[in-house]
Amino acid sequence: MRTAPLALDLWTAQPPAVDARLGEWLAEPGPLSARIRAAAGELRLRVIRQELGTPGAEQRELLRTAADTVYSREVQLCARGRPWVYARTLIPDATLRSCPWLAELGDSPLDEMLQALSGVTRTPFEYAELSPAHELAARAQHDVADEARLTVPARRCLVAIRGHAMLVQAVFLPGVSAHAVA
Repeated sequence: MRTAPLALDLWTAQPPAVDARLGEWLAEPGPLSARIRAAAGELRLRVIRQELGTPGAEQRELLRTAADTVYSREVQLCARGRPWVYARTLIPDATLRSCPWLAELGDSPLDEMLQALSGVTRTPFEYAELSPAHELAARAQHDVADEARLTVPARRCLVAIRGHAMLVQAVFLPGVSAHAVA
């Protein structure tokens, strides 16, 4: 598993300048689903999309794969009637063949499933402030009703299960700022 930064574009090793409490959420090493439950007393995971897709050049480089397809899972972690975190996981074919259960998570949080396994490693988080025009920010805010498109903080890392990698990305939506850090 590589430990160098994932890319030299807008993603950096330092969290963006945000409120200190939101910064704690960005750097949270444990499951975000558990943190949301602790803050809100509830969690609802909404599956937005699960499908095979074509990875972009940056995604292929990050995942170190030449695969023509990746399995993409997009979810919202919701509490108090609002989405707090949008998460997208990109799983290359080889990882999916090794761990076919990844395509069958349903409304179970990936982070909690991974915590229960041995042989799971993670690269350090990389952070970004994504403009509303950034593809990941646009997807994250697509289904968020009554919200203006905003610049949003995000993080990403590679997670590997027994050496089989996947890219996990999380975008922190206004629900976190409005409720979790107040």
